Formats: sequence, structure tokens, C-alpha cells
Amino acid sequence: MRKYTDYATEYVRNLLNTLTDASTSNESYQKTMYSLGRDLAEKIVATLKPCNPDAEICIACTVEDADFLAKGLIDVIEEAKCFTAVRFACFWNERVDPFDVKEAHIAPILKKYREPFKSTLQYLIVVKSVISGGCVIKTNLTNLINESNPQKIMIVAPVILEGADKNLEKEFSFSIASRFQFWFYAMDNSKRKDGNLDPGIGGSVYERLGFKNGQLEKNQYVPALVKKRRSAFVGQYATQTA
Repeated sequence: MRKYTDYATEYVRNLLNTLTDASTSNESYQKTMYSLGRDLAEKIVATLKPCNPDAEICIACTVEDADFLAKGLIDVIEEAKCFTAVRFACFWNERVDPFDVKEAHIAPILKKYREPFKSTLQYLIVVKSVISGGCVIKTNLTNLINESNPQKIMIVAPVILEGADKNLEKEFSFSIASRFQFWFYAMDNSKRKDGNLDPGIGGSVYERLGFKNGQLEKNQYVPALVKKRRSAFVGQYATQTA
């Protein structure tokens, strides 16, 4: 059963229905994710104004979301001009089930692209298409926190599994978890046999976004957003590790 939040306007519900429609093309799915990213960002920005002029914000995502959901967020936040700088981080994770035990998911980082903060006044948005088990968010957020000290951490997704927010909070100390704000449109409380939420976001996001070979293909992909921003930061601030 699906529960909607107050952020889920009729426009947003139509977008979510587009995601769950099996007939939606890869291109339309991508555009829908971008639109959801913009809508989420508009709602977030409305709560952040006015900002301290020294504040910086970083939007972090996994590789499959970079050119779509994350780009929607970044475009709106840059247009709003309420931060002195907008930084970006992208992670290539490989989901692994040790000993074929699905409940023991891990998501090691294969490589990352990261633009570091220059200011001590830091905001962080970690965005993902769907939050279910939370192992990817946990891994990437831990990495980011080890390298920065965000005052506010916004965990953002169109859809999450019921209880995923509370379970993620338990993975961190109170001093970190107390900075969390969760932004989502819908909460689902059941999974299908294939592990996807019901109705979720219409199946495996990899395939729906156009990565036909799933993890293998998306982990070989370099998003256009990474290429564009990396070229702008070469020799300046960006760091990339593999």
C-alpha cells in the first residue's frame, strides 16, 4: 500500500504514475526523473531561503541518477542562487549480497567524483531514485561525512520503503542522525518477489533508465553531468578517485 506525503501534488502523482507504467519509454522515464528532481529542489529551496551568503551545498548521487534526478535538483538550486557555491559528488557502487543473503546487502564504492567544500558552512543533499534497504545511502553518506562536516543533511528520494528512514538513522550516531531531513513523495510498505517496491518506481531503475545490462553497464558509464563539471574543475578543486 502506498502513502503519499503532503509534497505529492497532483502533478507529482502523475509523474510517479508515469514511472510505474510499464509502457513508459526509457526516454520518458529519464525526463520524468528529471522533473521529479526539479520539483523536489523547488520545495527544498523554499525552506532554505534566505541562506547565509557563505553557505555551500553539495548534491550527491549514484551514477545512474546523475543525468536525470540529480541534474533536476542541481539545475533548480543553481537557478535559485541562494548558495555561494553548488558542489557535486557522484558514486559508482556495486550492490553485493554476501553469501547470497539479501538481508546482508553491501554497496562498496568502485570509484567516485567529488567536488570538495571550500566553506565551513555546509549543506548536503543525498539523492536517490528509491530508498529501500539503505545500504548505498549509508556507504556514500559515510564517505561524505568523513571528508566534510555538513550542518544539515537532506536525504531525498521520490519513493522510500516504510521504515527505511528510521533504519538509516540507526546506522549513524545521534550527532549525525539529528541533522537528517527526509524528503520524499511516497512511502510503500511492500516488496515484490524480485525485491522491488510495490508499486515503487516501476521496477529496476537501471533498466528503466536505459542500462540494459544493469549494474555492469551503469558502472562503466560516465554521466554527461560528471564530464561537464569535471572539465570545469580540472586543475582547480575537483578530485576523482578510482
